[in-house]
Amino acid sequence: MKPVLLPLAAVVGLLGCSSPAEDTPGNPGGEPVAAALELPVGHPDRTATELEIARREFEKNPTDELAAIWFGRRLAYVGRIEEAIEVYTQAFRQHPRSARLLRHRGHRFLSQRQFELAEDDLRHAARLCEGRPDEVEPDGMPNARGRPRSTTQGNIWYHLALAHFLQGEFESAAQAWRSALDLCTNDDTLVAVSHWYFMTLRRLGQEMTATALLGAITEDMEILENGSYHQVLLLKKDQRHIGEVLGGETQLQRETLGYGVAHWLLMNGETERSREMLKSLTTGPSSNAFGRIAAEVELARLPPAASR
Repeated sequence: MKPVLLPLAAVVGLLGCSSPAEDTPGNPGGEPVAAALELPVGHPDRTATELEIARREFEKNPTDELAAIWFGRRLAYVGRIEEAIEVYTQAFRQHPRSARLLRHRGHRFLSQRQFELAEDDLRHAARLCEGRPDEVEPDGMPNARGRPRSTTQGNIWYHLALAHFLQGEFESAAQAWRSALDLCTNDDTLVAVSHWYFMTLRRLGQEMTATALLGAITEDMEILENGSYHQVLLLKKDQRHIGEVLGGETQLQRETLGYGVAHWLLMNGETERSREMLKSLTTGPSSNAFGRIAAEVELARLPPAASR
C-alpha cells in the first residue's frame, strides 16, 4: 500500500492550517504562542502549543524542508501519524534527495506497522547518506539535560534494522545493527542499539557474539534517556533480576522493559511465560512504542499454545 499523494494545498487544508490564532490549542485568549514554551517539559499544554508553532511555521514556509520535518514530528507526537506521513510525502516530492524526510517517514511507517514501506524509505535514506558526514539530530522531546543523543544516520540505520527485525529478517537486521553500532557516539545510543542487536544475535543462534556485545555494558554508564534498555541489558548480564527490571513510570518504559524481558524468557525456553507477558503488552490503548509493536509481531510468530 503506497501513500496517497495529495496537492500541497490540500494537505494544508486537511491539517487545519487556516485556523485563527484565537482558536489554537494551548493558546487560550489569543496569547502569543511562543510564550507557552516557558511551560515545563511534559506540561499537558506544551505539546499542543509546540504543534501549533510548527503548524504556523509550515503554513508560512510550505516548501521549507525543516518546517515540514518539524510539523510532521509534532503531529506524530500527538498520534496523528497519517497526517505526519502525508506532510513528509508532499515535502519529499519537493526535496527528493532529503534523507531526513525519508528517515522520519520511515519511522512513522513503522508506527503504522507498514514494515515494508519503512524498509524502502530507510534503505533509500541510507543510500542518500553515502559519503556524507553524519550530524546530530535535534530532539523533539528533549531529555532532562537538553542534550541531543542521536544522529541522523544513526537513526536511519537503527530504524532500518528494526524494520528488518520486525519482519523476521534477522540476517539483514544484524548487518544494519552493525552499521548503527558504528555510529554510536554516547552511552544512550549504545544501549539502544545493543538491546536490539543482542536480541537479533540470539535469534540467529550467535550466542557467543551476543554475550561479547554485553562487554561494553556497565553499571556506571551515562544514561540520560534510555534507562529501560540499560536495565534489560544488565538483566542479560545477570546483574539484575526480572522483578527488579519490570515496571516503569510511563507506558513507553513498561512496554520497552516488558518486551525485553519477554524476549529474554522466550530465548531461554520459557515460551508460555513469555506468551503471557507479550499478551499483557498488547492490551489497552494502542501504542506506537517499539516494545508494543514487537510484542504484537512476536505473538503472531509463536506457535499456538498447547491445549491443557
